[in-house]
Amino acid sequence: EHADVRTVDYEALAMLNVSATQELARQVEELKARATKAEAAAQQAASSAAQTTAALESLAQRLRVLEAGGEQARR
Repeated sequence: EHADVRTVDYEALAMLNVSATQELARQVEELKARATKAEAAAQQAASSAAQTTAALESLAQRLRVLEAGGEQARR
């Protein structure tokens, strides 16, 4: 005689649910940490780009001043 195959082992099913939920929670925390690191890196890159742009603009301005001075000296 066979056991009734239509029965559900709710205790085992609940344990699987707990394990799966714990794994999902761990993955969510890991992804949050990675997103935080990525956001910090993006902000640092944006800051660095802004500083580089400002430095290039400053150099371009200085070059324009030097070039204008050279033009006046040739006259």
